[in-house]
Amino acid sequence: MRNIATVEGDDGQRVIFKQIAGLLARRIVFNPKVGDRLERGQRVGMIKFGSRVDVVLDASARVNVKIGDHVKGGSTILAYLQPRETASAGSVSAIQKAH
Repeated sequence: MRNIATVEGDDGQRVIFKQIAGLLARRIVFNPKVGDRLERGQRVGMIKFGSRVDVVLDASARVNVKIGDHVKGGSTILAYLQPRETASAGSVSAIQKAH
């Protein structure tokens, strides 16, 4: 089971993330709806019993973590996006659920 969400900032930057539940987890919680505004660091959901989240960034992003780093949702800065304008919030522009 997986959930794919696209978050678009006020400056037009997009971040796509995929919540992917493993064979044992099979339970994804995702609260926002299309059009909801999100704040930086806001928790949007979780995968019960583990699995993974893939984050897809624009090629111009400056990645701040490396393979093997332990990250924590809502507090670890994964990357810095190239600013087009100063923006502190974004909104969910697409959600796709797949089994």
